[in-house]
Amino acid sequence: MTTVLDEKKLATWKALDKALSKYYSLLVERQNLIEETGLLNQQNEELKTLLNQYLQAGVNHELHVPPTQVIRLDI
Repeated sequence: MTTVLDEKKLATWKALDKALSKYYSLLVERQNLIEETGLLNQQNEELKTLLNQYLQAGVNHELHVPPTQVIRLDI
């Protein structure tokens, strides 16, 4: 049983294991970033909705310079 894998094959398997471990870490990191991006997109949409509610509030029409005249919206 001590010669199931010779030194060359053992070194190959070790290198493969090391490379796959790095690749797995990279995939986990990418997954976390994708999840974070999704949460940020959701938060951005909520903030856009809230901003629109504030900009359409009746009190803004009573101002000398309403916020809608000084804010450029790219929604």
